[in-house]
Amino acid sequence: MPFPVQYSDYLSTLALVISCASFFLSWRQFVRDASRLKLYLNYERETGSGSFKLTIINDGRRPVTIEKIYLVATDNKRYSVLAGNFELEESQPYDVSIVLSAYGLHPVEVSRIIVWDTNGRKKSISTRNLQKKIRESY
Repeated sequence: MPFPVQYSDYLSTLALVISCASFFLSWRQFVRDASRLKLYLNYERETGSGSFKLTIINDGRRPVTIEKIYLVATDNKRYSVLAGNFELEESQPYDVSIVLSAYGLHPVEVSRIIVWDTNGRKKSISTRNLQKKIRESY
């Protein structure tokens, strides 16, 4: 004998679907709202050993404060590049020119650049993709 279908069954199923959709939209908004850093690196050969041009962009919606920037050599020795904090708003770029002669390094000796924010998150970019361009310029 079949049970009669009640409206409360339909209503509870509809409530479940709406709550799952609401959870998904809230999660998506949370992920989009967080601060995220994007790093772009370019090599410029002028005089001497040249310089790296690091572009930092806040890809998130919340402002982020950059605390430290380090240049890491191939022997894992770190050289401090940034002397103070600076804040990036949404989609705001910040360019840092890293003159290698100030650190006594050849561009081939640099393995990566690390950027820390005040939340303790770090973002790193490798110089591996630029090594061919660096070797061709010498």
